[in-house]
Amino acid sequence: MKYKNFDEFYSTSDDPGFGRAPSVELKDFVEATGLTGSALDLACGDGRDTLFLLDKGFDVTAVDISRVALDKLEKYAQTQKLSGSLTTHCVDITEFKAGRDHFDLITSATGLDHIPLEQTRKLLPSIVSWLKPGGTLYLMVHSTDDPGFASHVPEQSELTNMIRHYFRYNELLNLVLGCNLRVVRYEERVEDDLTHGKPHRHGFATVVALRQESR
Repeated sequence: MKYKNFDEFYSTSDDPGFGRAPSVELKDFVEATGLTGSALDLACGDGRDTLFLLDKGFDVTAVDISRVALDKLEKYAQTQKLSGSLTTHCVDITEFKAGRDHFDLITSATGLDHIPLEQTRKLLPSIVSWLKPGGTLYLMVHSTDDPGFASHVPEQSELTNMIRHYFRYNELLNLVLGCNLRVVRYEERVEDDLTHGKPHRHGFATVVALRQESR
């Protein structure tokens, strides 16, 4: 089954669309460094990363185009004893605006691959400017190793029709390096996904980077 939009996908079940486990690299970095403060989760969905950050004491601004996903996030968050505060915005990530030097952490797991590459090129410098100097950026995107990139491969996610750009080898890395960021971790991998639909695989590129201090 292919979904027309994310509202339809998140409406199919009361369960979380992609499970509750947070993004591995984000979890590892936050727990290793003890980072806390203000966070922005772009394309948060129903909040697997947002909820993790709230539990760690972050005050989180969560942004997603799906009102259904945000409603599920808000409803679930109200049932949990979470240390941080939550603010949500139902808007396309390309239309969201924030102040300069505002967030300690910005995260987007499979958000930038759902917009055309040229929009990512325009948006990324703004995202970096929203970070405080020394702030952390975490990004995850689908790569060309993803079965969805090859239209003849049957083992695809039911959401592949909503991906607008699969990132080539080192493409995400090069975009980040061009935006006054110091990369502390970069990885490209293929992994199994059992969280939604039929079992399938995904190819991902992930990066953790720090905004360099202004000179």
